[in-house]
Amino acid sequence: QKKGNVAQKHWVGPSNLVKCKPCPVAQSAMVCGSDGHSYTSKCKLEFHACSTGKSLATLCDGPCPCLPEPEPPKHKAERSG
Repeated sequence: QKKGNVAQKHWVGPSNLVKCKPCPVAQSAMVCGSDGHSYTSKCKLEFHACSTGKSLATLCDGPCPCLPEPEPPKHKAERSG
């Protein structure tokens, strides 16, 4: 019977990497993170957030900087005059 405490060593720093899920190599849809950095995939962004203990969100798909969203077409009813 094995004891389960072998992997529970307390390291400083990279110990966080153990609980962070690794990313599949095949994914490659770039995203821009809320920290202003481009990541090769949403998974990489989440992995970086996990490994550094930061809270990161995806600002947009594609590399940073995010381009402003095109405005949706407005109905002509707003026209004044």
